[in-house]
Amino acid sequence: MKNPTTQVCNAVALALADIGRYERQEQREQQGIVDGETRYKRAMAKAEEAGRAGAMPPEVAMTKRLVQPVVIALEDWVKDVESGHARQFATHILMIKALGIYSCAYLALTIMMNDVTRLQTSTMCHKLANALRLEMEARAIKAKFESTIDEDGKSKAGLWGWLAQEKLRQMGNAPPSAKKRFLADWHLKAGLTEEFQEKQLGVARLLIDLVVDSTEMFERRDENEMVQVSKNGEITYKPLVRSYLDYTDELEQMLKEGHETMARLRPMYPAMVVPPTPWTDPYTGGYLTPHLKLELIKRPHKTAYIRQMAEREEFGSVLAAVNGLQNTAWRINTRVAEVATLFFKDGVRIGTFPDLRDKPAPTMPQSLHDEKAAARANGVKVADWKKGSDAYKAWCKKAIPVYEHNDSLERKNNIKKTADTLVEARNLAEEGIVWFPWNLDNRGRMYNASNSLSDQGDDLNKGILEFAQGEPVDNADAEEDLAVQVATAWSNDGVEKGTFEERLAWTYENSDKILAVDADPVGTVDWWSSADWDKTEKIGNTAWTFLAACFEWAAFLRAKTEGRTHVSHFVYRVDGSCNGLQHYGAALRCRTTGAAVNLVPGERPADVYREVAAKTQLLVTKDLLSTDEFTARAARTFNDNVGRSFVKRPVMTTPYAVTSRGIDSQIREDVEKLLPELKKKAKELMKFVVYARTHIQAALADAVQGARLGMDFLQLVARFAADEQVPVKWSIEGFTVLQAYQRTELKQVRTFLHGKTKVLKLKKEKTTSLEIDCDNDEQLAQVEQLAEMLLLQAKADGKKNYGLRKSQQDAMKALKLEGKHSTRETISIQRPTGKLDVRRQAAGIGPNFIHAADAAHARNTIVSLLKHGVTAFSFVHDSYGVPLRHARLLDRVLREEFVKLHKKPLLQMFFDEVKEVMTDEQLAGLDAALKAHPTLGKFNGGVPIIGDLDLDDVMNSKYFFAP
Repeated sequence: MKNPTTQVCNAVALALADIGRYERQEQREQQGIVDGETRYKRAMAKAEEAGRAGAMPPEVAMTKRLVQPVVIALEDWVKDVESGHARQFATHILMIKALGIYSCAYLALTIMMNDVTRLQTSTMCHKLANALRLEMEARAIKAKFESTIDEDGKSKAGLWGWLAQEKLRQMGNAPPSAKKRFLADWHLKAGLTEEFQEKQLGVARLLIDLVVDSTEMFERRDENEMVQVSKNGEITYKPLVRSYLDYTDELEQMLKEGHETMARLRPMYPAMVVPPTPWTDPYTGGYLTPHLKLELIKRPHKTAYIRQMAEREEFGSVLAAVNGLQNTAWRINTRVAEVATLFFKDGVRIGTFPDLRDKPAPTMPQSLHDEKAAARANGVKVADWKKGSDAYKAWCKKAIPVYEHNDSLERKNNIKKTADTLVEARNLAEEGIVWFPWNLDNRGRMYNASNSLSDQGDDLNKGILEFAQGEPVDNADAEEDLAVQVATAWSNDGVEKGTFEERLAWTYENSDKILAVDADPVGTVDWWSSADWDKTEKIGNTAWTFLAACFEWAAFLRAKTEGRTHVSHFVYRVDGSCNGLQHYGAALRCRTTGAAVNLVPGERPADVYREVAAKTQLLVTKDLLSTDEFTARAARTFNDNVGRSFVKRPVMTTPYAVTSRGIDSQIREDVEKLLPELKKKAKELMKFVVYARTHIQAALADAVQGARLGMDFLQLVARFAADEQVPVKWSIEGFTVLQAYQRTELKQVRTFLHGKTKVLKLKKEKTTSLEIDCDNDEQLAQVEQLAEMLLLQAKADGKKNYGLRKSQQDAMKALKLEGKHSTRETISIQRPTGKLDVRRQAAGIGPNFIHAADAAHARNTIVSLLKHGVTAFSFVHDSYGVPLRHARLLDRVLREEFVKLHKKPLLQMFFDEVKEVMTDEQLAGLDAALKAHPTLGKFNGGVPIIGDLDLDDVMNSKYFFAP
């Protein structure tokens, strides 16, 4: 009988000899471009339909380019008028100066970019005039309030402006004349005279003319139409000239090319049906054709250092590691894929599936309709009835979550993503063997480039992928390793954190259930789908990998019973124990940190997440007896609810310098699930979030003392270097990391256009803000300005944790408006300063140092395994997968390479490289800063080494990396 491995290798060779696979791969790469273009065009069509074409990247870039000539033309016009020419434009100048020349230029360009191909010139002029008026009102109100802030920062005024707006809104169906009188009075109080109101159309026309003349990118066009006119009962026709603006041919071509380029730059990256092109340098590798171009290193700060790095001999190990990953041949686990497709089609939520079915849309009961009708009959307005009806509010409380669930864009996107994954799996199953191209980021971390199916994807992706090359399971060690992996995938009742012996016993004890799953996965779904059960989400987080493990264990048992050797395609996986803390513990030789993350041998696996959860729970329990009403209530809320999953993200991200605000955002969703009644009461909810965060941080203190000191050291060095304008660059295992975050001098232009704040900055950047469901733009301006005032008052009162978003929420609450989270859009009009951003340099160094260290460990591990004959790998940063028969080899090599890496003084090497480019004066300043630091000072200006951890102990720690 032939060796099974030889048979598989022959099959691979035959598959590669099939020229049709290369043709299909080229088609897949071309289709990746088409799919990306389709996605981009869909986004462009939505923007145009919404009158937001100006927000698309080519239009944004063109706005940035055209702002400066418009500003120059507007400045020249102002100087000309002020010199005595055209005095009739004096009021125009007042408005333009009040708004600011940049703001006026930006508003005009934005309106024109949004609507130039859709609107008549007169309509566009009215739209721009309205934008100018809204901006003027907002500025006037802001100035009104700023003028009423005393020296202590406290507001002397009440809510004058906002009460005025609220009064206008409440006037409802009042006669137009009454509203007009009220508005005129309000405008005068705000500094907006009637003359300003009359001149805004003239200013809008002027701005449009200046844009046309100064940019030479727009042209006027007239269209003659015959319109029907009825006079004295007779219908006649008369000519009418409609005036439009168009892009010039040059601008239209530039925008067209820009959109085509953007569409090509955003392709979909598919799996490959032939092996990827090997990386031989930083610029050539991955996909076969120029259709999908990959770079070895994504988004580097600069390219010169990459060329220098590639010339070094050590860079060969970097290429070898990436090529080793992308040479891995995969196939689809068709049984898992078929089960997943079956349940997905039936709309059953299992594992990582999103909630597939809409909830039944609630209808308002007849009793409420009757109550509303009775209220109207008694002269009560519907809005007032809604505010006063407890029954209506109770119904809304039940109905709103249903509508929010059904309309959730995130849920719909996840459904599409899951469907795409299953379709791709079905297509690739027909190919038999597939590969994935890989590349790196600028810290050296390795990534699967596919953005559809991927072994770096979620549990469903991992469950439906297995190695194409089968390996015989022909020893007792492999049998034990498989049994442990099955129990780990079950991950319930603490089984996954038990000893290997306990997990081994669990699998044998449950073999009958596992065999039943193999025989009938549909009939046994209630059991296997509960793997790693999340009681809040009511899903099994590892359902699909557990199902794959059940199929594998059953196949192994059958082969064993029949006396034959089982050939396995299964992926044996191990994970690090909070890998960031492992690197800090080793680098600083901190035994306390090392013991918490399995650098020290133990009879049972140390679980830092469970340890922190237990300590947090103890702190909560003590608060149950507190005499403070809130503290006692918070303790009752969190008592017995502080589990491993609750603290996992804060613990995991602490080595990466997560802030208190970052932890708040991580745990807020979990707190909302415990206190759903506070979901829309942000202020009260945040008190509970802060309570939980402070207790988690207190529990973390012991476990991360080494990490805290390491972060302090790295941040001090990076901050000092940035102050001296010295970039941070260091090399680790053949890879050079350059951290040089640039600071910018920003020309900010804030407007209240289209119901969202627009800010001109250096580059696209996402900033949390609120998208407010306003009836009109005045309400938006109202909220923005009230929020600013509330923020000033909060700061004056010494309130902590009171930021822009909080002030916006309170403003909306005060004005009885609803809102939802969105992002603030930004574009640039200025160049970088060429200077380093001190804050970003300090904040980024901790994460980047750790990411570079775990990437170096990963590359060295993969290269070593390649030398031992391993040819198939699964990898996700601190999670490694190999064929089952190589499990013990992986365990040994991981430990060897970790010890070898950290026996080099990584922190000292980093420190030396940073100091190499400093002057003697700078070195003296850095030394003084280190000595003056309250905790780093005791190391006398050197690298902090705080313990006596013996790195060789790692070789004997069986839970260092484990299933």
